[in-house]
Amino acid sequence: MSRVKTTVWMTAFSLAALTSAAHGDNTQAEIRRLQSELDQLKSRLGDEPTDPALNWPSLKVFGSVSVDAIYDDKDAGFDELLIPSTIPDGDTDQQNFVMSAKNSRFGFQVGEGSGPHMVFAMDLFGSLDRYELRIRDFYFENGPLRAGYGFTALLDGAAWPLTLDAQGPNSAIFARQTGVRWQGEHLTLALEDPNSEIYDPTNATSAAGRRPDAIATWK
Repeated sequence: MSRVKTTVWMTAFSLAALTSAAHGDNTQAEIRRLQSELDQLKSRLGDEPTDPALNWPSLKVFGSVSVDAIYDDKDAGFDELLIPSTIPDGDTDQQNFVMSAKNSRFGFQVGEGSGPHMVFAMDLFGSLDRYELRIRDFYFENGPLRAGYGFTALLDGAAWPLTLDAQGPNSAIFARQTGVRWQGEHLTLALEDPNSEIYDPTNATSAAGRRPDAIATWK
């Protein structure tokens, strides 16, 4: 009787082991099949072109806060800004102190700087006696080509003086113009909106530019 029971249990255990092994083999085979299908799906997705509508251009926001302080122990002319042409002759006892944040600026760039991109920037320098928004830059650029509004091509950014002079000779290099330009490593060619700097009182039309300013610079 004991041999019969032993044989029955051994048979049961053997069947269970075989069933478990077969099930394990089926599970591993199923895992391998699913992994193969997943690899094929990834391969197809990699070969298919991406929908351009899903490629949003990058957005970069930039800005700065600037506070300028001017103190005149002897009247320097205009109260709000340092303008050399308004400094009176002689000595006066008038004193003035003013602080301004008009040079603060804010802007954003759409697109990567290494490819096609658009830049828009503004500051608070819109008026001499109050805060108003003023556009500093608004242009589209792609490689060496640029079109829009910004600093004139005559500007050499490395030569910017550290000055609070907003209206005198030192500030003239900050002139902004609308135009198109091609800027290489050394050569820059540009066509800009005409901006006459010389006025002839005997000929009122001499101050009106009728042709675009053609600019060529070599650095």
